[in-house]
Amino acid sequence: MNILILGNPDSIYIKDFIEYYLLESKKQGRISRIAIFTIHKYNKIFDKFYASKDIKIFSLYKSSMRIFFSVPKIGIFFKIVIFKLMLGKLSAFDICHIQGIDWFYGFVMGSIRNSSYRVVSGFWGSDLYKVKGDVKIKLQRRILNNSDLVILGTDMMRRVYLKKYRNVRNKNVKVIYFPSPIINYYVNRYKSDKDKCKNLKLNLPANNKIVVTVGYNGSTNQQHLSIIERVNKIDSTILKNVLFVFPVTYGGSVSYLNAIKKKLEDASFEFLVLENFLSYDDIIYLFERTDVYVHLPVTDSFSSAMRENIYFESVVITGSWLNYEILDKNNVFYLKIKSIKDLSCSLANVLDKIEYFKNRSVNNKMLIDEFVLWNKVKNKWDEVYFVD
Repeated sequence: MNILILGNPDSIYIKDFIEYYLLESKKQGRISRIAIFTIHKYNKIFDKFYASKDIKIFSLYKSSMRIFFSVPKIGIFFKIVIFKLMLGKLSAFDICHIQGIDWFYGFVMGSIRNSSYRVVSGFWGSDLYKVKGDVKIKLQRRILNNSDLVILGTDMMRRVYLKKYRNVRNKNVKVIYFPSPIINYYVNRYKSDKDKCKNLKLNLPANNKIVVTVGYNGSTNQQHLSIIERVNKIDSTILKNVLFVFPVTYGGSVSYLNAIKKKLEDASFEFLVLENFLSYDDIIYLFERTDVYVHLPVTDSFSSAMRENIYFESVVITGSWLNYEILDKNNVFYLKIKSIKDLSCSLANVLDKIEYFKNRSVNNKMLIDEFVLWNKVKNKWDEVYFVD
């Protein structure tokens, strides 16, 4: 079986999907060839890995005609023509797996359909929630109508999909959770060589401090400013032995990061702002030290950071507006507040009774592993790739 992935080779999710699923299937003799075709500029982050596994990467931006791609009005025409020419030169594939439904594929769906026996299309998040405009949505519908199967990452995404694209002919939809790259790294590498992997550059305090991690990036969606306001209202005697950590290493504008720092100037609590790149070792070290995780984004589609903190047995405080019903079904322990205004009371209660709430969280790891580990979802991907 020959597989073509349409997506960005720099994506850790694509790299992990290939490493933990496709290559394992190749070892078993079920897959012969794997290739990636990208319509994006990319930074070749994993090129050595792909080359070592004999995975070919075809990029639209390797074409000499790429100089025309940015030309207004005619650039899209050149992209369409070059894409069709490049895809036409490749031998046929059994499955073309579109990872991230970029509306551009709607222009070339006929060529994609002709190149492969089956087409599987997967939404990632923003391509479902944030794509707007009649033309782009129409192009996405064309992709969906010409796909044999649509993959969605959560039950919530499935509901949004069925509402937003209710007129799409293709009703063949499957929900498969994408495992966490960090937890799979933790299970497969970090745990076996912990002393070598552990990175102490974060300068977190000794274990006598309670660590509260707030959000996972520098986006306004994380609502840092409102959270800081609510924390400032907690009695100082409760906060005296607590460190608040703000990871803002990506996703934020300079002006918003400055606003966070400005807000923290008058903070009544100890804090640490993490702005520099964090390796997987750093992130694991942080999550292992996190006692409480405050997760109050405006919107969220069951983010990896949320699942990771549950896996590492942090006491998670999140918003009821985010509707994580899958956690309730699996009896995962976490705390929900109706409004960000309720954070002061809820967090103060958790900090005051931290051992009680930590003990309530100790079983979460085994309750959530089916949403974070590759060996728990492989059978679902088998149902996608190796159907009769």
